[in-house]
Parts: sequence; structure tokens; C-alpha cells
Amino acid sequence: TVEALGAQVDVLDSLGVDVVWLAPVVPAGSPTVEGARGGPHGYSTTGYFDVAPDLGTLAEFEALVERCHDHDIRVCFDLVVNHCGWPHPFFQDTVAELGPDPDGVDAFPAVEAWDRGSKYFDWFDRQRGASGADAAPAQTSFFGVRYQPNLNFGNVALREHVLAAVEFWAARVDAFRCDIAWGVPHSFWNEVRERVRARDAEFPLLDEAIPRTPAFAASEFDLPFATT
Repeated sequence: TVEALGAQVDVLDSLGVDVVWLAPVVPAGSPTVEGARGGPHGYSTTGYFDVAPDLGTLAEFEALVERCHDHDIRVCFDLVVNHCGWPHPFFQDTVAELGPDPDGVDAFPAVEAWDRGSKYFDWFDRQRGASGADAAPAQTSFFGVRYQPNLNFGNVALREHVLAAVEFWAARVDAFRCDIAWGVPHSFWNEVRERVRARDAEFPLLDEAIPRTPAFAASEFDLPFATT
């Protein structure tokens, strides 16, 4: 929990730790589904403006950051905005009809019909046709994992919602490590940089770019966090 980690800040300081990089602390679907991909925590986001109940409260998180600052330790927040979790209430609002519950603890029903009238329908990236499990226009998903529907950054309302989350956490932490940065448009990261640097001229941004792409260093990120 964030409270337990806060109790260990003295130890981190004695070890010479300068930065604590936390896996996503926001509420997520994957921890509650045994065997579901996307864990161990936070990569199947169900809400961007709170701390997951099993980790603690927002107030406890803020106390952790303050305690870190008292020891000259900065806190890096893992920002996951390429996709969210299937249980996210906005995604569920787009579902009109589900099929029967499947067997297996890591499976979930097929979507047999969509609610095209949902104001969140276009917040999610979609295929033209059906997928193997879901009706047309089926959502696209991170590497085909249905549990993680991709967000549609071509939708202005979605962009503003995510930018609001960026500003919410930028006011509470010292850096972002941006998960799957390569899956999100460059124009969005340009705006993220403008907003966080307006608040803090030294706010670091780390990108996960697979493969490494020089374009992410152009008015976007300060450091790559990448693999081959």
C-alpha cells in the first residue's frame, strides 16, 4: 500500500534513492480478475482521478509524496493512456448487449450489440467490422487483448478528459513515465509537455517507445524508456 511504502522512505533515503517510480496506482480491473492479463496493477485503468482502494486513498498517496519530498526523493507516476480497462464505466456505457458468461476466470462476455447513442461511443478506437468476439464496429485493443480497449485520441472530448487527468497528477507528482507512448499521437504528447512544463519547467517526461523513435525527442520527451 502507499501508506506502507511511506513508512519505508527513511530506508530508501539511506540507500541513496533519488527517484521512486511507481507502477500505476489508479483503480484498475486486472487485479480483481485472477489470471487476467494487464496486471499486476493499474494497466487496465477503470478511473484516472483516484488511487486504487487496495493501495490506499488519495490523501495517503499525497502524504507519501510529501514524505518523499522531505527526503529529497522525487516521485515518478506511470501514466497509462493508450488504453483503459474493459470494466471502465465509460467503455461499459457503450455496451448495449452482452453474450452469456464464458467459462474461465480470465474471460468475459462477448459484446453482441453496441449503444451507438452513448456519448462515450467514439471515445474508443474502433474497427470497421466485427472482431472474433465482439459485434461491429468492434473496439481495437492493446495488442489484441480485449481487456484493454484502445482510446480514440481523434475525439476531442476524450483528449480533454485525459489532459485533465494529466494536470490532476502533474499537480501531485514530479515526473511521468508514459506507458505505450508510441501508441498515442505525437500531437497529444506535444500538448502534455506544454501543460506540465507550464506548471513546472523541469517536469521530466519519459517515453516508452518500441522501437526507439527519434521523433519522440522532438518537443515531447526528455528520456526514452524503451526496449529493442
